[in-house]
Amino acid sequence: MPISHLPRTFSRAVHRWIWPPDKWERLSTVADLVGRRSSVLDVGGRAHEMSRLLPSGTTCLSANIEDPCDLRIPVDRLPLTDGAVDAITSCDVLEHVPPEARAAHIAELVRVAGQRVVLCFPAWSPEKEAAELRLHAALAELDVRFDFLDEHLEHGLPRVEDVVAAATAAAPRARVEVLHQQGIDDRDQVLLDAVVAWKRRRLRPLLRFVGAWLRRPPPRLVQIADAESSRAYVVIDVDAAPL
Repeated sequence: MPISHLPRTFSRAVHRWIWPPDKWERLSTVADLVGRRSSVLDVGGRAHEMSRLLPSGTTCLSANIEDPCDLRIPVDRLPLTDGAVDAITSCDVLEHVPPEARAAHIAELVRVAGQRVVLCFPAWSPEKEAAELRLHAALAELDVRFDFLDEHLEHGLPRVEDVVAAATAAAPRARVEVLHQQGIDDRDQVLLDAVVAWKRRRLRPLLRFVGAWLRRPPPRLVQIADAESSRAYVVIDVDAAPL
């Protein structure tokens, strides 16, 4: 039986171990923040990844500008009516949207979501920007480049305050909550260890990488950002009286 056809509780347990630690961490946290909904649209999602993490009974479709996905969409809009789905997830998409288009992108997510939007993205801070530059330089020494990192540096990482402002401008009644993930260098080190082990055939980085793959501690989430903050999870309840 294909993994995609397994009961979702079992499928979630399987993917906890076969996905890279950072991918599991991001997607499972977003799925938990969505909660129990009847219908979910995973904007920027790949194939059926998010659907494998949500509770049984949830209809979840992935939407992307390229395959594999359930729904091919234009770059600048969602071909759906207002409030067409209960919730929208968007994981690691916003940092790949040009800064001048981010507010419109968020407004489009808010328009189509009847209840909740959950955004996940690496959030700008001086410390995070410095960490990304260090990672880029270390990879360059190994003659390795990643498109996602190049786009981070090209566009600049989203600022949490800009995301919150765009959400409240699009939905003035929205209640917006922000959670910050700690461990600014943790996942960069896992990636670098994997590359060094592969390129240089080094045992110690390989052992560190295997250890990180096996340990998979839960993300450290806090409500107030500090110098260790790396990633933001923004939960937008689109039709709720602000606190």
